[in-house]
Amino acid sequence: MESLNTWKLIKAGFWLGIGFIIPSILVYFIGTYLIYSSPFLWQSMETDDEMNPVAQYMEESDRTTQIKILEFSETIHNEQLLILGVFENSGTSHVSSIRLEAELLDENKKMVYECSEYISRKLKGGEKENFQVKCGCSGQATPEYDSVSLRVVSASSY
Repeated sequence: MESLNTWKLIKAGFWLGIGFIIPSILVYFIGTYLIYSSPFLWQSMETDDEMNPVAQYMEESDRTTQIKILEFSETIHNEQLLILGVFENSGTSHVSSIRLEAELLDENKKMVYECSEYISRKLKGGEKENFQVKCGCSGQATPEYDSVSLRVVSASSY
């Protein structure tokens, strides 16, 4: 067997790469075709009374209404607005992956700034948790606002 010089090694690597890319592309396109041509998929997407399995799972795992914000207050620290408060899991099942959103509103109730915070802690039914939502960057002033609107954007059971 002759030794491979650099050019022959590059040429062999190129053809080896092509040998992997072509089957990969074929598998991708054939798989996509089979998935999107499935009558089950289109049937479940077209009917209103039946939800597709993914949408049904997402709806069943949504626990947003279980989280109740009990109280919150605002404070400024290093020109950064901190919203401190307590929320509660008012349901019976556990909740995790909670996202809170705060909107800073002017005197006409128009939004001037928005910030959010993600809490990954798993809460049992009836359990309370402290939270903090940071608005703005430390050392950079938060825009002038008149009031704060705070809400639970998402919460799930997984």
